[in-house]
Amino acid sequence: MSLIPLFSGGTGRSGTTIIVNLLNRHENIHSSMPREIRYLTDRAGLLDLNYRREDDKNLSLTNKFKRPAMYLLQYSPYWKRKIFLSGMQNSWWSTKGKNGNPRGLVQGIEREKLQELLDTFEYDSKVDLEEAAAQLFFQLAAAQISKPNVRYFADSTPANISNAEYISRLLPGSRFINMVRDGRDVAFSVSKQPFGPNDPFLALDWWKNRVLVSAKGMQKVSLKLSIEMRLEDLIEFRREESYTKILDFLELPDSVRMREYFALNMNTANMHAGAWKKDMVGASKFEIRYTEILAELLEQGIVIEKFY
Repeated sequence: MSLIPLFSGGTGRSGTTIIVNLLNRHENIHSSMPREIRYLTDRAGLLDLNYRREDDKNLSLTNKFKRPAMYLLQYSPYWKRKIFLSGMQNSWWSTKGKNGNPRGLVQGIEREKLQELLDTFEYDSKVDLEEAAAQLFFQLAAAQISKPNVRYFADSTPANISNAEYISRLLPGSRFINMVRDGRDVAFSVSKQPFGPNDPFLALDWWKNRVLVSAKGMQKVSLKLSIEMRLEDLIEFRREESYTKILDFLELPDSVRMREYFALNMNTANMHAGAWKKDMVGASKFEIRYTEILAELLEQGIVIEKFY
């Protein structure tokens, strides 16, 4: 049985990694190392090698530096390949993680194996770039997998959902899980991270925009290949229904290890819902702005349930 790419995504801090950590406990799923492979959706990655994507005004700082080169060289397959290969051997290979340890493809594959696959890609891409790019993705995934009977290779890069159209073109049959979480909790959490706005009010608009682009991305994918999962449902309000929904979507039986992880680790205490109420200045105005944003999203046909 061929490997099926499985992508969680949506907005950062919405459970994109949590869902993949849960799925990784299933015998038929292997989650990427690192959890966010990046080389697919980042600027100058595999998608940009093959497709001219719409400009994203919310690119990360790293991607903004790469963007000018990609647009200047979009008509030069040779230089696009060179930029991609440089990224694979440098920033996507290894960067310093939060705890100071190396983070990147170094976590899941040997350097010699990576180079072997890149050499093959460079040669094959001169004949059929799209086919070579897809083949490289599957080869990199397979190189990480050691357990038998794996059907899905899962990645949790948030931008997966906004790029679902292009991913589906490169990797037909891919499955997508769009993670959604209360925007107040997301914005407050994002404001404390090195990415995104450090002002919670600005982070609310950041969240709104990502909800919109994620919804647009989901519209480009077959309903059979995508689901939306509300983090609060999975953790608290509709636990069993949400858990079963995931297994049904993936057409998988239950798993003892996955079930145990779900029971022990996925709980309300670890979600920190509503922390913004006591920890931020201007909480009442923050609440008012969030309510306005929900109304603005509703006008565009996007319903975000307000649990508290």
